Amino acid sequence: MLRDINWAEDRDYRTGSDDEPLQFYIDALCNSNTFDLLLGYFSSSAINVLSLGFANFIHSGGKMRAVINDVLSQEDRDAIKRGQDKDSFMTIYDFEDIKELKSSLDEYGKHFFECFAWLIANDRIDIKIVKPKHRKGIAHYKSGVFSDGKDFVSFKSSCNFTYYGFLENLEELDVRVSWETQDLKKINKQSTNFERLFSEK
Repeated sequence: MLRDINWAEDRDYRTGSDDEPLQFYIDALCNSNTFDLLLGYFSSSAINVLSLGFANFIHSGGKMRAVINDVLSQEDRDAIKRGQDKDSFMTIYDFEDIKELKSSLDEYGKHFFECFAWLIANDRIDIKIVKPKHRKGIAHYKSGVFSDGKDFVSFKSSCNFTYYGFLENLEELDVRVSWETQDLKKINKQSTNFERLFSEK
């Protein structure tokens, strides 16, 4: 699982290096069952870019929770609203068929947004949208924690969770792992801060 991955030796991922941020996300998704993401900008196009990792993650029973800002495309806004209206959602997907799931996430069109809304409706992706109180700015975090149920891998990054963040921009990402003692306290603090925001405290 997470401990078995050959993470970058210096725990540093950088666009254009041997250790790309995109590869970090794919490796982490394929080897974890929870993913807590504290974000600024979110676009479902990132899920499309990471379709191989996400298909494995969902197929293995994974659940993603995200706190994001309110700057969204109309397609994402509509899919999130549709998925959160669980009582009226009808589309059925078979998560036992990983090929069908990957195919649904691969093609960024109507079928993709249907699948994205389904994942929300079925509590596989849980999204909270936040705005700062008494400020004019936006939430602009870029961090997260993956877990396989035993170990944790956290990151802080320059990268927004978007197509451009993964494929076009120059980005960097720093990783911490729970089996290295000096990282554990920081990971716990990061998880606690996420829980406070996600639970609306």
